[in-house]
Amino acid sequence: QYIDIKRSSQLGNSYDIYFCGFQNNVFPFYKLSSVTIITSFTEGFPNTIIESMQCQVPVLASDCMTGPREILFDKSFSYDYYLKIDYPKYGYGGILLPVPEFSDPISINIWVNTLLDIQSNSTLYTRLMDQTSINVKRFNEYSSISKWVEIIVN
Repeated sequence: QYIDIKRSSQLGNSYDIYFCGFQNNVFPFYKLSSVTIITSFTEGFPNTIIESMQCQVPVLASDCMTGPREILFDKSFSYDYYLKIDYPKYGYGGILLPVPEFSDPISINIWVNTLLDIQSNSTLYTRLMDQTSINVKRFNEYSSISKWVEIIVN
């Protein structure tokens, strides 16, 4: 059951964006989504990215400290947040973008252009969607258990 639904047109635009309040089960929402957008300034371990990828929904995520970079890229990519990178940075099942600064039109334009690109480029969208199911396997229980066993044994 959807709770506290508001159409985004009430906010001055015509996009289908819904604010549904707290939900016990978010997976039906992911299944209806074409993309997950995470504009966080900070994160710990963003489960939202994993949940989205489990439903084969590509992710646009801000390159905030800890989280999105580690999930969307493997160890071959630098996790050094002070290392300057060019955005957008295409990862496995998602795209890393600058942390949005509303006073910085360049960062906002990168977000807008990337979202428009993912909506209009079906090849890109399909590639990202296919990569989600591969990438999310790195975070399943079997992968996690084997990593813990390796740490404990060594």
